[in-house]
Parts: sequence; C-alpha cells; structure tokens
Amino acid sequence: MVRDTITRTVDDLDGTAADETVLFSLDGDEYEIDLSVTNASALRLLLARYVAAGRQLEREASTQRPSAARRRRTSAIRQWALEQGLQVTARGRFPDRVAVLYAQRHSTPDHSSPGHNAEPVSEPPAG
Repeated sequence: MVRDTITRTVDDLDGTAADETVLFSLDGDEYEIDLSVTNASALRLLLARYVAAGRQLEREASTQRPSAARRRRTSAIRQWALEQGLQVTARGRFPDRVAVLYAQRHSTPDHSSPGHNAEPVSEPPAG
C-alpha cells in the first residue's frame, strides 16, 4: 500500500496558503510565524526602518547555518534584483537596501492601518 501525505502550511494571519516561516525576536523572546509572500513582505517592510537602524548580533557557531526559508528568501531577492538590473553578487551578502526595495515592491500594505509610516527608499543608482 502506498500512502501520500500532503502537509499544507497556512498563513497564521489570514488563513491563506503560507509560503514561508518567518523567524524574529523581540525583547529576548524568539518567534516564528507562517506567512504568505505578501504578508511576509509587509512584515519586513514594517520592520525595515528598525532593522536598518539596529545592530545585528553575532550568532553562536552552532546556529550559523541559515534556515531553508531564509535561503529561499535570499534567492528570491537576488533573482528579483538581477531582473531589475540591480548589481548583486552571485553569492554572499547583498546591500540591505536591496532587501528593503524587494519588500516594498512585493507588499501591499494597507496604508490606512495604524502605525503604517514606513518611509520609502529611493532606487539605487544603476551601474
């Protein structure tokens, strides 16, 4: 007998299909949330101003390997940046502004929602 088990991940905010699990921490507590591309981008857009101003903490050696979700997101951002003519390397880090631009282009935030005051980021110069 063959059994095919299908696991479906649901967006924790709106019940639609989730595309990724987003990890974040606040005040020393770690969280994860399953989100669609739209909701994940909206979250990143809301946090982009704070991420840009904050300091990234060093992780312990045992946690250095990025998660599969983070690798997929990085790959998607890199692909999008190349399609837009932005200069990014084939591997390694890319400028934070590229991730912010990606989040701005891939989210549809409700501008009437309280607290929506993320400042737009201008396009980087071509070349």
